[in-house]
Amino acid sequence: MTITTTRLNKLRQPLLGALFAIFVAGAGSYWSKQYWLDAQQENVMSRQQKARMQERLNLASADAAMIDARLMAYRKIQKTGAIGDEQQQEWQKTLLAIRQERHALPIRYELGEKVPLGEISGPHLATFGTRLHLDAEVSHEVDLIHLISRLEKEIKALPILQHCRLERAANPSSNLSASCEFELITLLPKSEAR
Repeated sequence: MTITTTRLNKLRQPLLGALFAIFVAGAGSYWSKQYWLDAQQENVMSRQQKARMQERLNLASADAAMIDARLMAYRKIQKTGAIGDEQQQEWQKTLLAIRQERHALPIRYELGEKVPLGEISGPHLATFGTRLHLDAEVSHEVDLIHLISRLEKEIKALPILQHCRLERAANPSSNLSASCEFELITLLPKSEAR
């Protein structure tokens, strides 16, 4: 079969149409592949952005939980009366009331001076400590435990028991003699600290 110019002229249009169709199909395939790659890249970028936002949200949640915990601790301390200037007169009244209620069993105490304790309560609160030395005659170990519990409840500070020595008493009206050291912690906003 020989191809003549007339036959070639007749096939030209279908051949050009087929070539054009192949070109359009190839271009369409290329553009759809580019569109798919762009969509994949956008998908990856949106996932990364979502991961960053989730990380920020997790950090914010952790910060909120930490702030809530600190706020709860602050309110708990505030309820004890430990926030604000130390109240030595109130402490003395409390100790005198305890002494009067313990008629036969003597109690002696000595309050030291307020001393700054440094940066242990955070950047906004100044921490102070006052030493309380307590000598008490007690009838039993449980009596000492009740005395310490009462101090912890009634003194407007955070009483930290440093040490306590319990010995047989020389006084026949009591069985034991206790000598205890407390650190009475008070917190003060730094703006009010002197």
